[in-house]
Amino acid sequence: MRFHKTLGAALLFSLPISSTAQTVAELSTQLTAAALKIRDAISPTCSSLADCRTFNDEVVPRCQRLQGDAGCWCGNHNPLHNCAICMSSPSDTTTTPDQMAAALGGHTDYHTACNAFEKLLNSTSSAVSGTGTATPGPSASASSDSGSKAPIGAIVGGVVGGVVALIIAILVLVLWRRNRKRETVGLSSVSLFSGDRTTMVEQQARPYSGYSHPQGTFGHHDSSFGAPNYAAATVPYQGNGMNSPGIPSGGLKGDGSYNKHPEPMSTPY
Repeated sequence: MRFHKTLGAALLFSLPISSTAQTVAELSTQLTAAALKIRDAISPTCSSLADCRTFNDEVVPRCQRLQGDAGCWCGNHNPLHNCAICMSSPSDTTTTPDQMAAALGGHTDYHTACNAFEKLLNSTSSAVSGTGTATPGPSASASSDSGSKAPIGAIVGGVVGGVVALIIAILVLVLWRRNRKRETVGLSSVSLFSGDRTTMVEQQARPYSGYSHPQGTFGHHDSSFGAPNYAAATVPYQGNGMNSPGIPSGGLKGDGSYNKHPEPMSTPY
């Protein structure tokens, strides 16, 4: 909006409108003439006044450097006004009637020109404000564009955040499954070789129960059949003669039963 106001003011002052340009120039000329009329009418008595010194020593040279700018003259109202009042009602005889008339005439012309300049500024500002309010399209479109861009940025940010979160979740799931497989393999390998070692040792250390020969009962022996003829078991003679060729001594007990732990046969050296 400020840009449009500035552009409107520049166009207004740059357009070749003769009435406006002449009005500003005429006002500047009128104000310069009125100010110089007051300055030339300053009496010796009023020259000692602070406002008259400020007007004569500062305001007049400054506005003349600005080529009699109307804004400079009207902007320094108090020094010029108070100095003119001093000469319009002098307190001594040092102010002549001509000086008084010149001060009064210049003061009147000054206020007339400043009032016209103020009206011109007001009309210019109203025209510029009308120009600025008549074209609110670009600013409105810019605001609508910025408003439409904001949701797009939020949507893009949400999508990117969702993708990142999904990737992180997938990585966590893969790592968890890999660790779980490792734990399962470790437990299965331990179970193959683990067990109650005490039970296994006890089973291995259990003594051999041996073989128990069934004890049969013999019936009454009939002598008519004759005495049974038991042939001695012949075992080939081996070794150095330490073992007899008869029945091995470690096989049977005296009562006919087998030894649970038979003695091993000696082996020749």
